Amino acid sequence: MGIWIPAYSAGQIARFDPLTETFRVWDLPLPDLLPYVIRVDQSTGTVWIGTGHGDVVLSFYPSNERFTAYELPTRGALVRHLDVDEARGEILARLRGLARDSGQGGAAGSLGMPAHHARGRARAYEDDRRRRTVGRW
Repeated sequence: MGIWIPAYSAGQIARFDPLTETFRVWDLPLPDLLPYVIRVDQSTGTVWIGTGHGDVVLSFYPSNERFTAYELPTRGALVRHLDVDEARGEILARLRGLARDSGQGGAAGSLGMPAHHARGRARAYEDDRRRRTVGRW
């Protein structure tokens, strides 16, 4: 329980506990990731972190304080929005600032999420605004 906060320029995430009025802070596992957005999967307790640099989405497990980094299918992406669809078992990410020469060409691609997260294949598809949505993790 608590309020999760991305500490963008510090390369950290924090959780504020309103009952004790205290903060707990964790350093991200890789340098210069610039955490931008956080969403929590209430069904599993997994904290999902979108980054402004590094071309990854992170998952964080508060119970054992471990991070996992998942490489995005394109380079130069800023993860601006995340959403957890618990009913469908999906994490959706809106990416922006994709490199034009990424070679992706709008094709769908696998993100290689571990089996215990996947309820389907990871997919990336390009929408009509030239942004990418990543889903079905």
